[in-house]
Amino acid sequence: MSVLSSAVFNTTKALQSQPNQPKRSQIFELYATCLGFKTFAACKAASPHETFNRLNSADLATIQLRLQKRLIELAIPAVFMEPLSKSIWQELQGLQANTPHLLS
Repeated sequence: MSVLSSAVFNTTKALQSQPNQPKRSQIFELYATCLGFKTFAACKAASPHETFNRLNSADLATIQLRLQKRLIELAIPAVFMEPLSKSIWQELQGLQANTPHLLS
C-alpha cells in the first residue's frame, strides 16, 4: 500500500491551498471507494492482484459517481469534488501504468 500512500500524499498536496481540506485518512477512504471497495480497510486487506484488477477497470465516470456518494457519507463539502476527482484520476492512471512492474 505504499504506492497508494504516495498517491494520497500527492492528492493531499494538490489540495493544500484549499481551506478545510479533507483529512489524509478521508482521502485514503476516497481512494478505496474509487477502486470499488467499501472502506480503506477492505482495500488494504485485498490481494495486490485484486486491487490491480479493480484499478484496470476504473474509469473516470465511475470514479466520479463513487466519489460523489462517498463525499456525502464523509461530510466533505461538494466543492472538493472537482479537484479530488481530477487528482485521484491522474494518480490512478499513473498507478495503472506502473502496477504491472510493481507486482512482478
